[in-house]
Amino acid sequence: MIIYFNNGHNYFQKYFEENGDLFLTPYSNKLKVKLIKILEKCIFFNKLIYNQQIVDNFNNLTIIFDSNISQQFLRWVVKKAKGKRVVFWYWNPVKKTISPDKIPNEIEIWSYSKADIEKYKIYNIRYNTQFFFDCLVPQKKYFDIKTEVFFLGRIKHREDMLDSCIKLLRRYNIKTKAYVVADERHKISKHEFQFVDEMNYDAVLQEVATSRALLDLYLDNQAGLSLRVMEALFFNKKLITNNINIDKFDFYSAANIFIIGKDNEKNLEYFIYSECKEICWDIKCKYLYSSWLQRFNK
Repeated sequence: MIIYFNNGHNYFQKYFEENGDLFLTPYSNKLKVKLIKILEKCIFFNKLIYNQQIVDNFNNLTIIFDSNISQQFLRWVVKKAKGKRVVFWYWNPVKKTISPDKIPNEIEIWSYSKADIEKYKIYNIRYNTQFFFDCLVPQKKYFDIKTEVFFLGRIKHREDMLDSCIKLLRRYNIKTKAYVVADERHKISKHEFQFVDEMNYDAVLQEVATSRALLDLYLDNQAGLSLRVMEALFFNKKLITNNINIDKFDFYSAANIFIIGKDNEKNLEYFIYSECKEICWDIKCKYLYSSWLQRFNK
């Protein structure tokens, strides 16, 4: 069972379900998050705010994704799981979600970030990789290219960083299509990129498929790998990133990945238009969702 917050914009639900996994949201869809945070202070409201389908569907492994999960909810899960195995999965940096000291001891803690595992090592957090859904791996190798470099991300106080990257690429005659998901209050500012509403993930992958390269930016380059990295890996795309530790991963190739701040920017144009090196399947399959699941049982 996968427990993952769904506010109407969780585009991954159908991919979990295509894999045969039961996908349940932690809270009642009828209530707003702010109201839930108020009501869950009193256990009297547990039946009202928590998804009661969870109670009847604990199996050999329940994985709770970190977004919008509270300590009160996790305590409720432990009580209802009755000894069944429950894993808490950090798919975001720890500092952006619940602190590990608020996770009950009965729940295993796993993370996609080796840096967080080291930082919070007293909590015995275990490592698993970032992943890409098996059903999304493209069946064809080559696509008609429409864009040199594609970027998509949420507004995370990295607007100036993105502007600088776009200007850098433009200096070498490399065109960039850059979208930032934001609400109306942010859309009034002027930038090199375009503000957009939520994008369906199938539409995102269409942009990925028809681009030569993907731009991947981190405020914290100690964070775990983003989905852009997985998309580049499985769609055989070049990657431009400021993640200075990406060369430590087994899929790294200087032919495929340009590291801002490490590599010579004068080589950017050659990098974009040169051939992408094929990464062997034995390495790629390690990052499939099915492989990610299996590692929880090793």
